[in-house]
Amino acid sequence: MRAGKRQFTTEQIAKIKTAYDTAKDEWARCRLEVVYLYAQGKTYERISESTGFGQTTIIRLMQEYREDGLDSMVKRLNRYSGRKTGFAFTSEQAAELENMCKTATNPKTVRRMEALLQLAKGENIEDVAASSGYSVSNLYWLEREYRKGGAAAIFRMEHRKKQPPIAHKHKFTPKQKAEIEAARKTADDKWTKERLEMLWLRANGKSLPEVSAAAGYSVNTITRVIRQYQNRGLEAIAPKPGSNAGQRKYLSCEEEAAILDRLRLKTENGDAIKLTDAKAAFEEAAGHAVCDRIVYRALREHGWEWHGSWRPPEPRASKRAPEGS
Repeated sequence: MRAGKRQFTTEQIAKIKTAYDTAKDEWARCRLEVVYLYAQGKTYERISESTGFGQTTIIRLMQEYREDGLDSMVKRLNRYSGRKTGFAFTSEQAAELENMCKTATNPKTVRRMEALLQLAKGENIEDVAASSGYSVSNLYWLEREYRKGGAAAIFRMEHRKKQPPIAHKHKFTPKQKAEIEAARKTADDKWTKERLEMLWLRANGKSLPEVSAAAGYSVNTITRVIRQYQNRGLEAIAPKPGSNAGQRKYLSCEEEAAILDRLRLKTENGDAIKLTDAKAAFEEAAGHAVCDRIVYRALREHGWEWHGSWRPPEPRASKRAPEGS
């Protein structure tokens, strides 16, 4: 993920560092650490590894910092502190919940009733969440269901069945089946062949789980490919112009090995090989621009390792016993 422009003055960085060092609440320290690492120029990936936050959360926190400054961290901290539910329990409802806790036999129902009883006694919703194991959102939902239907609504949850997954019905016309069959025989790249194989299996009556097991893709991916085909035809299945789909290698393994052998000679002469050096060699051989990822993968596949610079694999020692032994 690309990092945006980072403009922090020395004074701002000092304030962030002071706030981070003096923060006593662990919740606030984690978020201040995000701001501090960002101000130091760390990438989103590095910040995510250090703090455990997702990159989307990091971007949101930085946006709040830019809008409200360090006060935004304190506001977020106090947003849920001390908050109680917006529904006032009557003494009759509290007594009903207490009685239901004693008479209910289903463990899940007992757990729900106990959580509601704690709320009815006026306990903080965060404390109830910590003791019951429910999230705050679940407690609000549970409270709302009780408010609508009373204790009967909680008991009805025992008999609620999990809804079966939606069965997708994909219909293929004879013309589409013939089109898929013909394209499947003439496809010349792996990416297109795999997707045509999914369509062919589904068009011939295989279920989505069966297609998934045969093709090695998830049901969601297969459904998406079928939807794309039904909306735009075979054009949606073919690789897009300029993409690397189905054509991951510009050069054969032998050509890559020849290029890397030339680079190996440079390392033996003491030259440090960077990714840009290898990329330039690949582009010269291919005659056009080559993606960094393709060069990186080629280096890895041929055993090269990164130690400050790219180094070739050590030649394997011969296993043949020396003569005369």
